[in-house]
Order: sequence, then C-alpha cells, then structure tokens
Amino acid sequence: GIVSWVQERVERSEEYRRSRLRRQEQRQEPRTSRPGGSELEKRIDDLLLAIRQQEEELAALVDSAKSLEEWRRNEERRTRLEQELLGMKHSHALLAAQQDKERRGDAPEQNGNEDEDEDEDEDE
Repeated sequence: GIVSWVQERVERSEEYRRSRLRRQEQRQEPRTSRPGGSELEKRIDDLLLAIRQQEEELAALVDSAKSLEEWRRNEERRTRLEQELLGMKHSHALLAAQQDKERRGDAPEQNGNEDEDEDEDEDE
C-alpha cells in the first residue's frame, strides 16, 4: 500500500537525481560563462540542497511507514493471540470443572461454582 507507493516515489526521485547529474556532467559550457550566472547558480544550488533534504525526509518517512506497517501487523497478531488465549482459558475452565465433577460425583454446590466460572469467562 503506502509503503510501496513511497518506495516507488523514492526510486523515481533517485532516478531523476541521477539523470540530472548526468546532464550536468555532459554540459560543455561552464555555468559562470552566462550573464547573471552567479545568482542563477546560487538559486540552483539552493534548490538542489532543498531537494536533497526532501529526499532524506522522504527516506525517513519510508522507514517510518515500514515501522508502522510492522507495528500494525504485530498488533493484529497480539490481538489474535489474546483471543486464542481467552479461548484456551475458557476451555481449560470447562475441562477443569468437568474433571472436578467426575472426581466429586456431581456435588450440587460444584454446579453453582461452574456456572459462575462460565459467566466470568464469557465476560472476558
């Protein structure tokens, strides 16, 4: 989703930067030979610096998006494991109550306790 989109944008940005550097290297005419070149050069250098800073920020955002995606997957896994644990606790309580009944020979007071345990497990 977002991570792949951002990665694609970073790759395109890097490709653009590389092609721009190639064009600069191929340029025969030095920048200072143009009239008013120093002001233009300064603006170009400032823009290139701003682009570099934005690329670094974008790379940090990509890392952050990856971290968020991993956190989301971990949260989903944690939630699923908690639900499984609750199910296991409920099953354990039912089995323990059944085993206790078998050992004690179905005592009436035990039936009341079992119902309370089941109600507590359902609330969770």
